Amino acid sequence: MQATYIPYLFVLLWATGFVSAKWGLPYAEPFTFLSLRMLLVVPLFALLAITMKRPRLNAEQRRQQMITGIGTHGLYLGGVFYAIAAGMPAGIVALIVGVQPLLTALVSWPLGIGSPLRPLQWIGVMLGLAGLGVVVLQGGKLSGHITGAGLTASIIALLGISGATLWQSVKGGKTDLISGGLWQYIAALIMFLIAAFTLETREVQWNPNFIGAWMWSVFVLSLAAVLLWLYMLKIGEATKVTQYLYLTPPTTAVMAYLLFDEPLTLQTGLGVALVVAGLYMARRGAIARKPALSKA
Repeated sequence: MQATYIPYLFVLLWATGFVSAKWGLPYAEPFTFLSLRMLLVVPLFALLAITMKRPRLNAEQRRQQMITGIGTHGLYLGGVFYAIAAGMPAGIVALIVGVQPLLTALVSWPLGIGSPLRPLQWIGVMLGLAGLGVVVLQGGKLSGHITGAGLTASIIALLGISGATLWQSVKGGKTDLISGGLWQYIAALIMFLIAAFTLETREVQWNPNFIGAWMWSVFVLSLAAVLLWLYMLKIGEATKVTQYLYLTPPTTAVMAYLLFDEPLTLQTGLGVALVVAGLYMARRGAIARKPALSKA
């Protein structure tokens, strides 16, 4: 496969994460589903780290990566799955958490992590927020699916992934990705088990639909997608992947429409278009700020 198509495959797989959640959640509660997912992911990632001879982390590195894992997997995945279980359309959840690059850009400068936003980036942020408002506040058939619990969980997921991104950029940027990912998944497993045993019945309907969604989430999302991400880092495509990720919300919305008959209204399309345009403009503004790199 040509490297040119790798980011698109990654985005396609990433978008299926929201669909697989909706597919499996009728048969298990959200934290129970995620506990089962991590119970397979952790040993698989440990085996991957051993096979690839990745370095062991010291105590401080493990702590930093576990904090990142609480946000990246615990709050993000937990929020997404809870929101979908509460009746939120998968496409709308994907759209809400998809504004993460905008939120990160907006808060990084006041926190002393990034540089002030350029005018093009400010326009992108405003467009993105406007698009999000257009989708969430619309009336008609779709508004009946947007519950307070689901919306709150989606926002928690957005804040979790945004905070984890900032934390990782400051505390864990030089940590080995495989070894760090293992400890992130361990933290998420602990968090999901606590939530499942305190908040849920842990009943599972072991049918082909659930098993398929479970296996997909483990092997395709937590393993294959991560390996594609590492491959992109290796060949230098990581700087471009955020641009391709703008395709995630519309891709998820189309998948959810085709598979689950989630409504695709004109207002939803307008909101998605505004968010995608905002993300693209914010990204272009960030690229314009960076100095040209030598090809040496």
